[in-house]
Amino acid sequence: MREYVDFLGAQSPYDALESADLKALARLTEVEYFVAGASIIDAGGATLTHFYVVRTGEVELFDRVEWSTSSALGRPSGKSPCCRDCRHR
Repeated sequence: MREYVDFLGAQSPYDALESADLKALARLTEVEYFVAGASIIDAGGATLTHFYVVRTGEVELFDRVEWSTSSALGRPSGKSPCCRDCRHR
């Protein structure tokens, strides 16, 4: 769990959390691995009840017209305002 606390605590907006809240969030963390090209979130799929934090790698966000690439730290680049379909690069 310490690894998750350290990682999340070094990223915005999690770096603004109190220590107890950061530890509580880290306890809820589940790790998933995706191969390149895997679909993470499908457009029109079920309503999400959780969110993803990308620790390493890149994720392409596709909408109907544009796409953007998010860095390993989850900072998006490009113009896509909405994630319609996400795939691991």
